[in-house]
Amino acid sequence: MQLSLNLNFANLYRYCAYVDACIAHKKVLSSIDPTLIDHRYFYQINGHGTYACGIAREAVASQLLHYRIINASFIDSLQSLDRFNNNKSVVRFFIEQAVLQTIRSCGLKVHENICNAMDMISFEGFPNFNTKKERVLYVPSEFNFHAIDGLILWLDPSYRKNREKKQAFLFPI
Repeated sequence: MQLSLNLNFANLYRYCAYVDACIAHKKVLSSIDPTLIDHRYFYQINGHGTYACGIAREAVASQLLHYRIINASFIDSLQSLDRFNNNKSVVRFFIEQAVLQTIRSCGLKVHENICNAMDMISFEGFPNFNTKKERVLYVPSEFNFHAIDGLILWLDPSYRKNREKKQAFLFPI
């Protein structure tokens, strides 16, 4: 059982590394088992990963985000955005992901209570707010979510100490 679990984890890691490289148009691992990848959507050209369409890119990125497997390649890819300047969808996607990852890791400097790192939780439909955490960035798992790219929930901890109802502040992005 343990060997099977390790093998599945290793395959998941390789799959994520491969599609992450494809999304970022980086060099892909040569040791990937070809049966792990759906080559209709993710493939390589001259050793560098690419994808067939934005829908595949956003669907897989959504799942990587949901399972908290996204690497820093979205932020790294901002350095090479000039390659994509003719494709507004790709530029929008990378910038949105870089902004959300930066908010998650550094906070948002518009208010003193959300200017630190925070957990990021993806949601479908409407977020199920976790009231045990003081500060969380909620991100819709579907891209092009109507009018919102993220939502920060900050719960004022001073209200918990005084046994009053919790006071919540929402910061839509």
